[in-house]
Amino acid sequence: IASGCDLGIDAGLLPLSPALVAEVGLERAQHYALTGGDDYELCFTVPQTRLTQLAQALPTSKYAYRRIGQLTQAGGVVIERDGRQIELSVTGFDHFR
Repeated sequence: IASGCDLGIDAGLLPLSPALVAEVGLERAQHYALTGGDDYELCFTVPQTRLTQLAQALPTSKYAYRRIGQLTQAGGVVIERDGRQIELSVTGFDHFR
C-alpha cells in the first residue's frame, strides 16, 4: 500500500444486509462483502487519539459508519473471522487486463 501501512479487517464487523445473511448465511455474506459487487461505501481512517473528536463531530446516531479494522504493520491486507486469519481466493476485477 502506497502509505506504507497495512490493513487488518475483521469480517465480523462488516455491515451486512440482514436479508442477504438470511438468504446465504453469515460466512457467504461476509465473502460477498469482501470480494464482490458494485456496492460501495466510504472507507476512512482516524487515529486512535482522535476517536473522541470523531464521535463528537460525526455521531454514529446520525451517521451510519462503523469501525471494521485498523491499519497495521502485519504485511499487506489481513482479514480475520472469529480471531482466525482467512484467505480469499477472489482478487476482484482487474480494470487493466
